[in-house]
Amino acid sequence: MYVITGFFVILFVIAISLVLGFIFSKPVPQNENKLVPISILLIDNHLPSTKAFLEYYASQIAWMDSEILTCMLLIYPEENAGAKMLCEDMSQEHDFFTACSINELHHILDERLKNMEIL
Repeated sequence: MYVITGFFVILFVIAISLVLGFIFSKPVPQNENKLVPISILLIDNHLPSTKAFLEYYASQIAWMDSEILTCMLLIYPEENAGAKMLCEDMSQEHDFFTACSINELHHILDERLKNMEIL
């Protein structure tokens, strides 16, 4: 009889401590994540081996957790039309690839740096 009473006393003490813990604990503040995981890859030619590498890379990105890498910028030189076409084709095939020129990249980074807040 004493064992059953002791067991219920222990359960009652645990229940009271849990209730008090929930009452007096403060919620953890949720901070907004300001970091954007991106990767930048310079594509300076349009050879079949470059396309094969990008396809392989795309399969690896698709396989891993999409929260790790959400955007990969494929950067091409302004004067190379073949590389531009390859980058645009890859960005149409895969959602996480974004094609842009070197000048567009400079503009994007300048805008991001102007809007960046120092914590």
